[in-house]
Amino acid sequence: MAEKIDEQKHHVELVEELGEQLGPVLRNSDQPVCIYLDDRHKRCNNKFAIMLGYPNADVWGSLDVSFLETFVDKDSQDLVSANYRKTVEKLVASVLEAKWKRKDGRAIKSKVIHVPITFKGHFFAMIFVLEHELV
Repeated sequence: MAEKIDEQKHHVELVEELGEQLGPVLRNSDQPVCIYLDDRHKRCNNKFAIMLGYPNADVWGSLDVSFLETFVDKDSQDLVSANYRKTVEKLVASVLEAKWKRKDGRAIKSKVIHVPITFKGHFFAMIFVLEHELV
């Protein structure tokens, strides 16, 4: 049990540190941006949170939910999952068209790029939403 708590704390610290390092991108990008390690350990900018119907990045980042089930439209879940795996396993960027799911249930059609990032021995995906529109 102590190992799991230590790993949880380590992942929280990793996301905080990486978020600080990438703070200029998160704060200044004109695009919605997200950094993702796993469902509990993620960070985004306010544009990403607001796009999904949340008031700000802190609220969105505190959610302990399945990323795919909560934020990705059912029709796009397999594609987003496969691209995430390709990004972190093969360390290649990918561009895809996917639909997001807002908190209010509405869908957002988008073009997304997944970019691999390594930080302190862990693999993250940085997600940029290039274009988006409600459908």
